[in-house]
Amino acid sequence: MEDGVNSGAVAAVGGAGGAFDARLIPEFDGAGDVVQWHTRAQMLCELRGASLAAVLPLRLTGGAFAVWSQMPVADRGSADAVRDALFTAFAPDPFTAYEAFVSRRLQHGESADVFLADLRRLAALFGGVPDRMLVCAFVAGLPETTRQVIRAGTRAESLELASVLARARAVLSDEQRRINVITVSGGRYECRGTGPVRVGVCSGVSADVNALVVADRPLGFDLVLGMDAVVALGGVTVKSADESVFGCELTEVAGGAAGEPVAARPAPPEYDAELESWLRNGWLQPYDEAVHGPPRGLVPLMAVPQANKVRPVLDMRELNAHVAAYSADADVCAEHLRKWRRHGRRVAVVDLRRAYLQLRLDRRLWPYQTVMLHGRRHCLTRLGFGLNVAPLLMKAVVRAVLSQDSAVERAVSPYVDDLLVDEEVVSAERVVEHFRRFGLECKPPARAEDGARMLGLRVQPVAGELQWSRDCAVVPPPEVVTRRAVFAWCGRLVAHFPVCGWLRPAAAWVKRHVNQLTEGWDDATDDGTLSAQIAYIQERLAGADPARGQWCWTGDRAVVWADASSIAFGVVIETPDGGVMEDASWLRPSGSSAHINMAELDAAVRGLNLAIAWGATEIELRTDSATVHRWLSDALSGRTRLRTRAAGEMLIRRRVSLIRELTEELQLELTVTLVRSAENLADALTRVPKDWVREQSAADGVPAEAAAVGAEDDAAGAGAEGELAASVRAVHERAGHPGIRRTLYFARRDVSCDVPRATVRAVVRGCDICRSIDPAPVRWRHGSLGVKETWQRVAMDVTHYQGRAYLSVIDCGPSRFCVWRQLRRADAVEVCGHLEQMFHERGAPTEILADNDTVFRGRQVAALTARWGVSLRFRAVHQPGGNGVVERCHRSIKVIAARRTCSVAEAVHIYNVTPRDGETTGSAPAAGVYRYAMRDCIRPAAAGESADQEPPAVSDGEQLRVGDQVWMRRRGTRCTDTSRRGVVTSGVSRQVVEVDGVPWHVRDLRPRHESPCRDDGDDAQSDGEAPPIIVDLPSGGDERPADVAADGPPLRRSERERRPPRHWCEC
Repeated sequence: MEDGVNSGAVAAVGGAGGAFDARLIPEFDGAGDVVQWHTRAQMLCELRGASLAAVLPLRLTGGAFAVWSQMPVADRGSADAVRDALFTAFAPDPFTAYEAFVSRRLQHGESADVFLADLRRLAALFGGVPDRMLVCAFVAGLPETTRQVIRAGTRAESLELASVLARARAVLSDEQRRINVITVSGGRYECRGTGPVRVGVCSGVSADVNALVVADRPLGFDLVLGMDAVVALGGVTVKSADESVFGCELTEVAGGAAGEPVAARPAPPEYDAELESWLRNGWLQPYDEAVHGPPRGLVPLMAVPQANKVRPVLDMRELNAHVAAYSADADVCAEHLRKWRRHGRRVAVVDLRRAYLQLRLDRRLWPYQTVMLHGRRHCLTRLGFGLNVAPLLMKAVVRAVLSQDSAVERAVSPYVDDLLVDEEVVSAERVVEHFRRFGLECKPPARAEDGARMLGLRVQPVAGELQWSRDCAVVPPPEVVTRRAVFAWCGRLVAHFPVCGWLRPAAAWVKRHVNQLTEGWDDATDDGTLSAQIAYIQERLAGADPARGQWCWTGDRAVVWADASSIAFGVVIETPDGGVMEDASWLRPSGSSAHINMAELDAAVRGLNLAIAWGATEIELRTDSATVHRWLSDALSGRTRLRTRAAGEMLIRRRVSLIRELTEELQLELTVTLVRSAENLADALTRVPKDWVREQSAADGVPAEAAAVGAEDDAAGAGAEGELAASVRAVHERAGHPGIRRTLYFARRDVSCDVPRATVRAVVRGCDICRSIDPAPVRWRHGSLGVKETWQRVAMDVTHYQGRAYLSVIDCGPSRFCVWRQLRRADAVEVCGHLEQMFHERGAPTEILADNDTVFRGRQVAALTARWGVSLRFRAVHQPGGNGVVERCHRSIKVIAARRTCSVAEAVHIYNVTPRDGETTGSAPAAGVYRYAMRDCIRPAAAGESADQEPPAVSDGEQLRVGDQVWMRRRGTRCTDTSRRGVVTSGVSRQVVEVDGVPWHVRDLRPRHESPCRDDGDDAQSDGEAPPIIVDLPSGGDERPADVAADGPPLRRSERERRPPRHWCEC
């Protein structure tokens, strides 16, 4: 872009004394002292009789002109308003002015009057100070010798400011300034004075620095360069005692294996060819000082080798220090990577060709980007790669181009110069043509289904699904182990990859270790433990690289696995289909004393934040901490308050409240599930090899932490493990099959003191005898019998009250509406008749829950449910809680009937009209079934709206599978009785499975492992002693079909009194 203002034009402003040249007032762009500039402009305008408000806008440029242009039109003509706006924008604030006032000292070569004037100017910026305070600040800023002379004078405390200034002039004019420096040995080295000098190198590059002048040669040298001079010359590389190269003389800086720059000559051919193309295209032009003015900056030119090219890059570090970059709106690669993966399969990536070199710079900026090439100064006319504001400028240009076409803007997701195109909206070719019309050239589009590189990841179809993997080979470890080299190596291993698995905590552990071993970034270490850890990572990566996974994710459901240990936090984000989308791991601070429950809660918060970043609204949080599961479940459901007496109770409450508020504000559907540690996917992200923990603990002198996993065992290790398990098994059998704790005691006493608890646990759990005789109780996943829809699932049972039998049916949905029918006989015909009548009145449900009564097991009930298409599910034997909804209803109805001394029908009516929450009529069971206001026998009242919460549905079983051999044990049997054998024939739910056709609860079953040394005689005997199961079947003479028998009316019994024959009664 060219400047549209002709700098050669003469601006004349009319005044009382005639026209005068406005260029007498220098231009102000916001970089200088605005107060001094405004004062000079005001004095000149007053001298020439010109209007200050008319002159000021003509001499404003850059940021200062932007401030003036943003002012209201009415205020632009006011000189005071313009002054206030400029002072507010560019003058130091009172705090900065006060800091400068306090730290202000007399500079070398500066007169006392100038020093005092600057103190007055700074004091005026923060409100001014009294003259006496100004005298003190003036004297404090003078050199030490001058300050001592003035203080030693007569009546120094009562002198006015003018007298102190006069004395300072006299003392400074007669004093020869002495400068003392402290040498390395701690002594003082006297100098004659200071002064600015210019130092340069053979290539012609020079720099202005401050020098100390001494009487004799220091250490026999004419010139000794300090660090300020070395930095001004671009640094120095010392190759030998007689050879050194300054940074400004380098023509190439190539990156080594670990990223450190090294000097190299001559330049590679690719580098020279690339620079020649820059010269041909006009991107690099010879610098003409007569046209562009003196150069403002010299930028070193470097060469960065890449996979198939060498890219010239400008070292903008010094220039970036003077450029203020607004980074709050900068793009983050991880966030854009999540957005890109939320698109479908039909996507393509478009990359701008030499993106930064397609953006032209204004001619006024050319002096700031000059380079030395072939002994001549050139200027870069395009945007240089490495400038801190270059990505923001590229982002603004790309978004401006996209905004010209709404369809293209809707289909493209940009990240700097990379564009992801959703070809469901527009084609990639149209996007390329759209950018070409605005002068931006793009590379040919690459589609994901054909294999493409997207934000550093290789995306390609695998088995019909898009999968991502590492785009480059695994980087070998550094040869010289330094902190900088190890951090660079670990950073390239993990980088921005969404999934890294075990590699994340391992790399973080290695970085923490090398940080403890070294003090500086370039300090080398030969620690054997660190080298072994690096070798372990490299060897395991060679076998299997965990950086890979599923690319696409659609939908709003997510599964969050969260875990924590004494070493790290771990989080895994998974799709409902089981695809891992992202994982994360954070090492805990060394020596952290936070409780493990607090750490588990922190991991849950981190996992929830990561799921929200993906945009998920239905989140299932899975944790293996029972305490965290209880805390969050109670907080989300509101059943009870948080119960804890921990030392960090307030911290726990704050975290739980944070999760609850996130759920409410973002309208999340959050459920918390308790899982076993062995099933937790995040467990691997919280552990490192146990040898690392032991060595670190031995070095620190503390006990080893518990969260560690062993390395891969070889064949010899596996054999030793098998021998140890056999020895523990023998001890377990000799000791009479005790539990884990006592078996561990005997094993460590008789086998080895290093027997791990995990081995003992595996032996005891695999013992078939312990499973069959008085087995230990087991834990199972509790479910819920409730469903979301009314009359979708009903529970039925036959109960008795005051000698009469009743068929009770209750809705398992939100209403909990119940129906009781009196039975003349508790047989299948009577039950089927009442059930079919209910189906005709209210419709058939989808599912019926029942116990194992022979009435419900009969063919009549089976034929009825089959005809209506109703699924019949039986609870586990000996487990009344399997049909707990109807069992609780029995107690409520019977209590009402007994207390009110009323009939069962009236008690059922009262139950159906009573609000379940005890407050609103809408929560009554009848309100969930009837649409009209129901009048009750207690007091007529209108039925309100139902406000029941929807309980979760019963889920399917997981542990036992069809065909598994199990031990069956009825509750209440003696502890010495041997369980019965059985085989799983089908699964009913998570809590109930059918064994040999009979449903059993999982807590009464144990997996059976056949043992050759176990005698089967006792088992057969125990099977024979078990009580038989009696099933009431219809007689063979009844030839009526089951459905006809169920539909027919019940048989009528004769009322005639039958007496036995008389001869039976004779004695």
